[in-house]
Amino acid sequence: MIRFMKTAYPRARIWIKLGPYRDVDRVISIAHEEGAHAVVIDGKEGGTGMALQWP
Repeated sequence: MIRFMKTAYPRARIWIKLGPYRDVDRVISIAHEEGAHAVVIDGKEGGTGMALQWP
């Protein structure tokens, strides 16, 4: 999906919103490898919104 977004919308920033999954470190690694600009880890309904960005 990240590849599709980068191809379809080359000028847009791509950010991924994740839940508090057990394998979140692996998902963040894959998102980074594929070129996502930011990953947001969101808590349950409260919405913690902790953003991790790469340069």
